[in-house]
Amino acid sequence: MEYLEINEARRLTAQGEYRDAFKSYLTAIEKHPTVKIYKEYEFRVVLAKLMEALFKMPRHSFEMMYCVRYALRAFPDNIVLMTDIGDIFYSYGMHAEDLIHYEKALNLDSSLVNVEIKMNESKKMIFDRGLFRLYNDKTRNAAYGSAMYMEIKPQYDRILDMDGGIGLSALIARGCKAQSTVSFNSSPALTQLVQSIVLERQDDSITLVDHPIRDFIPSGIIARDARALPHKGEYYVAGAECKRIANKYRLHETVKKILNIPNSKVLCMLPEQKTFYKEDLNMYDDIKIMTDEHLVFDINFDRYDHVVAKNRKSYYDINLIAKEDGEIDVTVGWFKLYLTKYIELTNDPRTATVPCESRTKGWSQAVFPDFVPTKVNINQSTPIKFVLKEGKIAFQTEFSKQRISISPIRFLNDTVFMNAIIRCVPAACAYLQQIVDITDTDIIDFSPFPMFGLQMMLRGARSLLCHAWSLEDQNFIQSVFKANDVPLDKITVLCGDCWQQEFYKDQVYHVIFSTELLVRGDIDAHMWQTIQNLRISRLAPGGLLLPTGITVILQLATSDWLDINNKLLDDNIGFKMASHVNKYRKTQALELDLSVIKYEELSNPVLLSDYCNSNRSHIVSVTPLNDAECSAILCWYKLKLFEHDAEISTKREGCFIDTFAHLLNPPVPIFKGDDLNLIVVTESNGCSKCYLHNNFQMEYLEINEARRLTAQGEYRDAFKSYLTAIEKHPTVKIYKEYEFRVVLAKLMEALFKMPRHSFEMMYCVRYALRAFPDNIVLMTDIGDIFYSYGMHAEDLIHYEKALNLDSSLVNVEIKMNESKKMIFDRGLFRLYNDKTRNAAYGSAMYMEIKPQYDRILDMDGGIGLSALIARGCKAQSTLLVRGDIDAHMWQTIQNLRISRLAPGGLLLPTGITVTLQLATSDWLDINNKLLDDNIGFKMASHVNKYRPTQALELDLSVIKYEELSNPVLLSDYCNLNRSHIVSVTPLKDAECSAILALPYKGEYYVAGAKSKRFANKYRLHETVKKILKIPNSKVHCILPEQKTFYKEDLNMYDDIKIMTDEQLVFDINFDRYDDVVAKNRKSYYDINLIAKEDGEIDVIVGWFKLYLTKYIELTNDPRTATVPCESRTNG
Repeated sequence: MEYLEINEARRLTAQGEYRDAFKSYLTAIEKHPTVKIYKEYEFRVVLAKLMEALFKMPRHSFEMMYCVRYALRAFPDNIVLMTDIGDIFYSYGMHAEDLIHYEKALNLDSSLVNVEIKMNESKKMIFDRGLFRLYNDKTRNAAYGSAMYMEIKPQYDRILDMDGGIGLSALIARGCKAQSTVSFNSSPALTQLVQSIVLERQDDSITLVDHPIRDFIPSGIIARDARALPHKGEYYVAGAECKRIANKYRLHETVKKILNIPNSKVLCMLPEQKTFYKEDLNMYDDIKIMTDEHLVFDINFDRYDHVVAKNRKSYYDINLIAKEDGEIDVTVGWFKLYLTKYIELTNDPRTATVPCESRTKGWSQAVFPDFVPTKVNINQSTPIKFVLKEGKIAFQTEFSKQRISISPIRFLNDTVFMNAIIRCVPAACAYLQQIVDITDTDIIDFSPFPMFGLQMMLRGARSLLCHAWSLEDQNFIQSVFKANDVPLDKITVLCGDCWQQEFYKDQVYHVIFSTELLVRGDIDAHMWQTIQNLRISRLAPGGLLLPTGITVILQLATSDWLDINNKLLDDNIGFKMASHVNKYRKTQALELDLSVIKYEELSNPVLLSDYCNSNRSHIVSVTPLNDAECSAILCWYKLKLFEHDAEISTKREGCFIDTFAHLLNPPVPIFKGDDLNLIVVTESNGCSKCYLHNNFQMEYLEINEARRLTAQGEYRDAFKSYLTAIEKHPTVKIYKEYEFRVVLAKLMEALFKMPRHSFEMMYCVRYALRAFPDNIVLMTDIGDIFYSYGMHAEDLIHYEKALNLDSSLVNVEIKMNESKKMIFDRGLFRLYNDKTRNAAYGSAMYMEIKPQYDRILDMDGGIGLSALIARGCKAQSTLLVRGDIDAHMWQTIQNLRISRLAPGGLLLPTGITVTLQLATSDWLDINNKLLDDNIGFKMASHVNKYRPTQALELDLSVIKYEELSNPVLLSDYCNLNRSHIVSVTPLKDAECSAILALPYKGEYYVAGAKSKRFANKYRLHETVKKILKIPNSKVHCILPEQKTFYKEDLNMYDDIKIMTDEQLVFDINFDRYDDVVAKNRKSYYDINLIAKEDGEIDVIVGWFKLYLTKYIELTNDPRTATVPCESRTNG
């Protein structure tokens, strides 16, 4: 029967009282545990609405956290909620948390293909794939080890490891007996990784710092006689001939002729924030270095001025001298590092000219594709230009060029596939003429470049719908069609992937052409779903879907190259670190070119799946050719464009689609002649995975019976058959979970329609959870709610708990970081990083504070810097007051309200105020800090770093203390402001002589300024208003929430000009309480700005001046020429 609490919860939900409805659901679940089995959906709906309502209310993040925590208590180990949380983490990039969460999900259900894909992406974001290769290079590790052994003076040198990576350099330094080692890492995940490695080695001598290097290291931390390792570096370039590399990044001449753009120079876009592509030149057997190498620049890391100079913009004119007759296709670059005078490292690709002990394979070489292919004769000079900007070297070109994405270039340069497309066009036209005239055909071509669509338009097709990933690709497509005299009004180019199905309206198409495969080798899930929808709803009767067949081929293999690039080997590094680092190894490797990668085949190629007719899960049988350990399952595609055409394999040289591999961890022993079974799982979006399962049995009788019952609609009996199969054969649930869940969902739907069957539903759920314990779905749903509503303070506590359970929750970590951003204003970093401001405050406090006499009240203490400075000035005591609510304290109050408030007790949030009283207490000192005099040893400096800044749970009726002031209202607890001033009157002058107001005075100035860039940011331009035909309108931007002005760094803009003299708006004396109170009232100021010269005033700018003491001032006046350097702050 329905419980009273459920009815009450429904009534409250209908009235919009979601907080009380949520409590009623919790009460019902606590009294009647079976309720949550069949009322879970209602509970989640109410929770979602409550989160939405709380989200719109200020300062209610802790109550949201409370809701989530108790929701998880009500539905422990629910897999839906955990999956939603994981999705939230992934969408916001909280990668470290995602990993823990997704690994736990995959341990429970290995068929979660999309979860595994996201997990791999998260690992890639946390741990760069290049680090595996770098740290697996024995030459590089040995060179650095030898250099550090030679350079480090035992028990004398202090080591600063910049960007410490996995901590190898720090461990080597400790092995060289350095006096101390500090390792910096910009990644919190890497810092945590190094910490786990150090803790396992029980070495507490390495200090780990998790902070961006450029924002942390102050001047003076590096000694005058410090040495850098490496000491020196050199960068070289040379011209090379390699058609395979050139065709990856530049449109081939033959293709340009086919497209009728023979004189165009079409190059690929460079990677984001990169100036070149990385390639392993030694893997290409057709590469030839055509010129002598040329030194572009060198850098001495021991000289600070030399390093700074390389961060400025520099130009280099270079002449490459040909060594023989031939052609230069690309320019390649490499470096040489001088670790010491005797130890060198280089990634020079010319293996014959470099000693083996100096050649490292840990780094790739640079390829600059912006080079026009040039025929050269021996000793001929070829001039090229490079530019070095912000430490990045780039090739400088002077010719006119067009850049497009790498996908259309790779696609068009695949001559085998292009010829196949051109050959299939006549057959397609012959087929279409049987059902429609060619001039009436409408085509969809979602290939990287619509080559099929172009050929059809040239034959008279009516319209073409195609797709481009970027605006550059869109412009290129339109330019090609224009060059072929195809009217652009017949062409529609969809840009990006943000279009809706409504775009197609009632249009039907006669041909849909799309490979749905990405260049890197995996499936474009969005495109796959789009094509499936179009096939069902937009393909004309008898229309063509091309290619007609795409199949996936697999082959068992082992490869040292794959191992080195995807996992860390302890033998290569000399330390036991692999178990920690390899948790970031991916389960799938993409962008593989099997024509250059060395691997050993362990089986014949086998059909994995028919991509166009894939099942949810199936089994593939493979016979090994040799006894070995299988570490990878190589996969590639075969495409059949048209019926009766030959299949085109992607496992070939020059193919536009790379191959990929499923990596096995650990490697699986296989034996010649055995029948191995591969489990293949495919998601609804086309993504799939396969894994090796030894001793796997074929379908069981119970499964077949369950399928038969399901087809007949007998879901109750089918459910029982699945339970029987799982009980008899536990491995069934690994690859049949999806089928089981489908049957359970249908059974629950059927039971829901029947009256009074809630207990049978409860029975079904209970036995389902017994079959699949610790399912993660419900926790993921709750995570999605948290992420979508931004409950930041609660997010932190909840995500930490989730990460303790599942460290793969990458998206959880992303959301946690967003929550921290909302809680801790980013502007505080800039404020406290301003040396001028810190120095001024320090000097002012040093001048004002009387040592061992003054007690300091630090209002809005921030991170406690002022309090620390006060203690450094030997103030007698320091009281730090924060104007905002501490997240942990608020959560504590909420817990006390729920779990410690007596029945019938009252909690009146609107009437709670915080009262302040200055005091001194020996009891508080003894219970909150260590005194050396009491213990007899010098230990206080170490122990007191753990002393709290706030004492809780105090009973002032029993604690002895001396009152130094009367009680004063500090704040209204429910209506706290960020910062405010409290006036306190001491009772004893001798005991509490002063509570300083620092700064003691402030002034605010304004002036008129001219800056078109500012005006155009915040006000509609006159030209635009004329275009919009509203010339007399005044259109301004909306001000930020709860702000009356915008904040800008005026000194960063070179076009700003102060047009008037400054005018004082108001001043405030912080030492006078009445003056401070007056400034909180509404006041009006009439000001006349006096122009200094002829011109135009676009905006009004304002700044302040603070008088910390009579001699120390601080100002953010933008007029840098008129303000002394020591008074100007950039905080």
